Amino acid sequence: MCTSGIFQILLLCLFGELLKMKTERLSEILYLTNWYELHAKDQKAFLLVLAMSQKDFGLRAAGMYDVNLNAFVQIMKLAMSYCAILHSLSK
Repeated sequence: MCTSGIFQILLLCLFGELLKMKTERLSEILYLTNWYELHAKDQKAFLLVLAMSQKDFGLRAAGMYDVNLNAFVQIMKLAMSYCAILHSLSK
């Protein structure tokens, strides 16, 4: 049961990390394009999209906490600390 719970959390955190990496790469790819060769109307639209891509996107829990591999490590550390405390109190 614990293993399946850990696996589910890991999948969510991996998806959040993948989403974050892809959005960071998107802004870099957009910046490296030859946008100055476009027509003026397309340049304005492209610059708007480029500005929007600068914002950090990612998976969030309750709109407050980032869900990524760093969060998974923190969750696992907290769970192990809690288990150690319960184990020491049960003796």
